[in-house]
Amino acid sequence: MQNTATINNNNINATETNNNLSTTFTTEQQQQQIATIRNDLRKVITECTERGLLHTTKWLGEQLISLPTIHSDNYFNYLNNFNNTNNNNLINEQLLFDNYLFAKSLFDLKEYKRCHFILEKQSKLIFTNITINKLSSFVKKYLFLEYYSLYLCGEQEKDQEINEYSFNTNNNNNNAASTITINTLQNKNTLQNKYLKTIMNYLKTLHQSDNMDSYLYYLFGIILKELEMKNKSLDCFIKSINYEPLLYSSWVELINLLNDLIQNDNNLLNNTFKKFKNLIKNHWMMKIFKSKLHLEIFNSQQQHYLLDNNNSINNNSINNNSIDNNNSNVITILNDLVTNIFTNNNLYIYSQLAMLYYHQQEFNQSQEYFEYILNIEPYRLEYLDTYSNILYVKEEKTKLSLLAKNIQLIDKYRVETCCIIGNYYSLRGDHEKAVLYFKRALMLDPKYLSAWTLMGHEYIEMKNTKAAVHAYRSAIEIQSTDYRAWYGLGQTYEMLDMSDYALYYYSKACQLRSYDNRMWSALANCYENLEQYDDALRCYQKAINLSIAQQQQQGGGNNNNNVDISTMLKMAMIFRKLNNNEKAVELYMECIQANSNNNNQLEDEEEEENQLNNNSTTTTQISSSLVNIVNSTDEANIYLYLANYFFDMKEYNSTKHFCLQLMDDRFNGLPERDHAMLILHQMKNHKPSFLTTLVHD
Repeated sequence: MQNTATINNNNINATETNNNLSTTFTTEQQQQQIATIRNDLRKVITECTERGLLHTTKWLGEQLISLPTIHSDNYFNYLNNFNNTNNNNLINEQLLFDNYLFAKSLFDLKEYKRCHFILEKQSKLIFTNITINKLSSFVKKYLFLEYYSLYLCGEQEKDQEINEYSFNTNNNNNNAASTITINTLQNKNTLQNKYLKTIMNYLKTLHQSDNMDSYLYYLFGIILKELEMKNKSLDCFIKSINYEPLLYSSWVELINLLNDLIQNDNNLLNNTFKKFKNLIKNHWMMKIFKSKLHLEIFNSQQQHYLLDNNNSINNNSINNNSIDNNNSNVITILNDLVTNIFTNNNLYIYSQLAMLYYHQQEFNQSQEYFEYILNIEPYRLEYLDTYSNILYVKEEKTKLSLLAKNIQLIDKYRVETCCIIGNYYSLRGDHEKAVLYFKRALMLDPKYLSAWTLMGHEYIEMKNTKAAVHAYRSAIEIQSTDYRAWYGLGQTYEMLDMSDYALYYYSKACQLRSYDNRMWSALANCYENLEQYDDALRCYQKAINLSIAQQQQQGGGNNNNNVDISTMLKMAMIFRKLNNNEKAVELYMECIQANSNNNNQLEDEEEEENQLNNNSTTTTQISSSLVNIVNSTDEANIYLYLANYFFDMKEYNSTKHFCLQLMDDRFNGLPERDHAMLILHQMKNHKPSFLTTLVHD
């Protein structure tokens, strides 16, 4: 025991001696030796960091900060990395530099709490020992890492708290797993980082003393946004960009904020643009900003703005022409970047073009861009979940299966991967597995909007309306301008025969997507269910007008085959309910003519293809009908209605035409066919009074 005590005392004495070395060295040789070791450690730490050897970097950093500080003129001459004239400043910045290298290795290993602890020990001395008025760029970098590591530490602790809650709840409620998971993810979105106000106070002090840079303003913006101080946060991101226009993360956060705030302030975008420096307005990053702004906001907002190739963003009323011009301007902006600055291998720009065509529902062109990107760089996963949406809509099972398999081999724990696999199982009809993968995506990123809406769609397929409502509402909490979530809620409440609620949600979808005919058709159908027929007709007509305008812009001309036939059939049925037979017949005849034009166009294309292939195959002429538009029962009902109408009007040729339509084999066994035969028989015997017994509405 005595020997042990002696050893411990010796160790303590040795430690005290070593601490004394931090202030005084007796020989120049000792000073030079320490300086050499420090320099070697710094050099290898930098090299290991560049090569990703994080654990080695951490070990070397721990040795570095344990070296004593040398107070000598020779040491100042040896360490000349910093341009400070004050020796006290130099000593402090050298101490900060060594601590920074070690802390950065901890940061890279996600040891955020320890990283902050190491940095904080020295930063407390900054404001007392550094006598200059302005902090150097290195000190600002040091403080950024300190505060950012504290922020991420708070996020890490928040995740741990949620995971513990989820684990305990799942153990106690095994029968409610789906609801628990959704509630867990919602809590993850709403639980606040406990260090936000502490960091805000630090950054506020720096801001008041004019010691901020681009990165500190970026972090300040993040903190203020989390604290729901969004207007102040917006200003911080703008200042960050004005300091450094290449800080892409500030642009992204700025766009996300605009997406939240723009619906309540029509002048916000123009006011935001005015706050940029002239140098930034002419910077090439502004073009990137404009294109991304269009993709992220303008495809989901009620308001629409024109982006030009100059330096302005003009408020404009929403219409199809403005949308078409805006899309063309964005394409011009992106192509200009490829032509004049970058090369044809700029995959980010091509991905933006792919997304633009996707939002325009031009899936073939979007697919071409995505497949070009995959061909050049098969390991690039950004936006590939959108590519899987295209394959899902086009029902290309083989391509979607191959994509899911390849992406899973690359990185199975990416949100894009989980969404792609979810789409694959959904296309196979395995909705439970699809939901499982969308949940995995949300565990990786609870604010991944697409996963929430896709999961809502799956719950609709599973008839789990309660879970669908949870999913869609979660999406709206993340982004209140997501029209897909509002539309999904409308569908859900319509399934529940709660048309009053569905009407509200469809109305919101129409406000956000007022140029989309699908939104107006859904709203009209809801009005029809509520027997508000005038409003239903108004909305159906709006849907038809938008559909015609869209097809004309895509080069479809002004022919009848551009008409949305299914919508016109719904309008005709409403007019029948209102006993407005003339208008109903007019619409039915337009539908039949439009469908006939479509069929003739298909025949012409087939004949042209046969001629090119030297085929002598002749095509059978398709008569005027509604085949492939409605089911045979509804089609028979329409033909009998038209036959009765024209019989009543004594237009017997038209009556005969629609009666003969009902003689087709596909109407065998239907009562409408028997009624048509009776009408033909009555016409043959010239007994018009028989009509009154045949009206089949």
